[in-house]
Amino acid sequence: MSHFKTEGVTKDVHVEGLPSFTEELDKDQRLKCSEIACRIRLGRNVTLEDMIWYNKLITNNRYARGIHERTTYQGHISPCQRRD
Repeated sequence: MSHFKTEGVTKDVHVEGLPSFTEELDKDQRLKCSEIACRIRLGRNVTLEDMIWYNKLITNNRYARGIHERTTYQGHISPCQRRD
């Protein structure tokens, strides 16, 4: 479950089928996350379904975000901010 504040109240949000913010990923989730991150880094095609799953995962789980940052960042700029 991830936490967000609304008018001073913290609410728990759980995205169906994804681990909570502090839960470690299982082996299959880690491998899929790493594979998608590598495809992004290499500029290869990623299906829309995989990209949606990946984006929800890195938004809602710190372990997945770490994989994303270590794999896709080049220097000080996120690949999402880069304009080629």
